[in-house]
Amino acid sequence: SQEFRSPVIYNTVNPKWNYICEAVVHHLHDQNVEIEVMDEDQGSKDDFLGRTYLSLKTISMEGMGESWLRLKDITTGAIHLRTTWFSLSDSMQTLNESIEESKAIKTKYPSHDSADKVDGEAQPIGSVAAILVYLDGAHNLAVISKTAGEPDPYCLITIDKQKRQSIVQRSTANPIWEESFTFLVDNLNQELEITFDIIDSKTNRDLGTAKAKLQHIISCDNLSFSQPLPIKGRGSNSELNVNIIIRILKSQKPEQMPSVVVEDTIEESEESRVPTLEDMIKGTVQPIIDTSGALKGNFMEKSQTDRKHNHVKTNGFQLDPKWRGIEIVIYSRTTSTNLFKKKSKIIGITNIELTQTFADNFQAMREWYDLEQLKD
Repeated sequence: SQEFRSPVIYNTVNPKWNYICEAVVHHLHDQNVEIEVMDEDQGSKDDFLGRTYLSLKTISMEGMGESWLRLKDITTGAIHLRTTWFSLSDSMQTLNESIEESKAIKTKYPSHDSADKVDGEAQPIGSVAAILVYLDGAHNLAVISKTAGEPDPYCLITIDKQKRQSIVQRSTANPIWEESFTFLVDNLNQELEITFDIIDSKTNRDLGTAKAKLQHIISCDNLSFSQPLPIKGRGSNSELNVNIIIRILKSQKPEQMPSVVVEDTIEESEESRVPTLEDMIKGTVQPIIDTSGALKGNFMEKSQTDRKHNHVKTNGFQLDPKWRGIEIVIYSRTTSTNLFKKKSKIIGITNIELTQTFADNFQAMREWYDLEQLKD
């Protein structure tokens, strides 16, 4: 999975991020883009504001798309997205067009230093090409120390500021990795080099370096390079077996700009909106909340398997206590609210039966419920 994070827009319920991210897709089957919206809370865990999904198959079929997606698992909110699907071309003739598109993207979506990093690594904006590297293996690596034995080698691949690391192969001077890596680049400068650093994880010492210039790869048929690279440094006759392919990113432009698609109706009347489970639960306890102080906590955090009664603290011996919060425990068929006073002495209990009629009507309940008086 690939994750990206937009910049934070402060003090607004209508944020405009102008944020762009690019992802590599290896297969489309049952793959979705998942978007989560969070409210940053520097003092504690961020608050959830909704999520939505977009099928990668839909994105690939549309080529270019624009839509408002309604946020799910929340009562209100929608997010506006533009998507572009890029195909891969082995023709350098399409590069100039990709460069012009890249310039337009960089102008429209200025980079954000805090956002354009994944795992601490700077991410390209407006990529023009993909570089695919198949790391096969190496042979005849140097043995640095006889006492340490054969190395535990791994390969660190670097293109510009992007780095990828292979797995570690144990106790061998002839490692076989058989791994694939993809780099998105926004500058196909022919002077750029792909660097392969071989490192012994056992001693953390360098075993040698191999390099390949983009200029040499571009001159190959179909922009595909498949030759052993000499490993320079320690030892002699060491080689690295790699396959490197360059593909130009080509957008699938429609004949006309895509129209904005709205998923579901964003604005709904109170009569037509189907209440969520959280709406129904809130409706049953709102009268209590109105007289007992501010609500604090999330109704949905407790699972049905949590059978413990929840204590609600009272403020001294007042008859109209101001509680810090109230929680609801949901049972299989019954919702119970237990009210406790000092020394955890039960002063009352009420039960709300979640009948099939209630479930079918989907009507929020706003009623008072009598507390059953319990004998000492």
